[in-house]
Amino acid sequence: MGTMDLDIGLRLAILQTERYRELSARLRDAGFTPDRNDQGNQTRQRWTTGPDLFVTVEFLIPPSNERDKGGAVRNIESDFAAIVTPELELAFEDQRSIELPGHLPSGAATTSKIPVCGPGTFTVLKALAFGNRTENKDAYDLFYV
Repeated sequence: MGTMDLDIGLRLAILQTERYRELSARLRDAGFTPDRNDQGNQTRQRWTTGPDLFVTVEFLIPPSNERDKGGAVRNIESDFAAIVTPELELAFEDQRSIELPGHLPSGAATTSKIPVCGPGTFTVLKALAFGNRTENKDAYDLFYV
């Protein structure tokens, strides 16, 4: 039940400086590839790892003009895209920094600090997603929080 993926919000500034190329290169180096939907078509806005360690990452980006529709896919590279997400800017304003322990590919233990959106922003964004998609996973996430 619920959502088991990691949503990564991209600021519009990342497109202007082309820093997304570094992000997609790091994902490829870590074994991520664009995912495929149930029909076998590539989903450039969602990347995943192999079957040994199943991790799914979805990329979100705020609208850049009044014509951008929520849920549309913004192409960034030929195999890299992000979902247009209205009000995503709130996540960049309401952030918390958390420490996440883990292991490097070499096996060494490490801890990283990562920014996550605050609970208020998470609730607003999930409520908007549920209002637009009416999917049970969004309702479950709201109930869980």
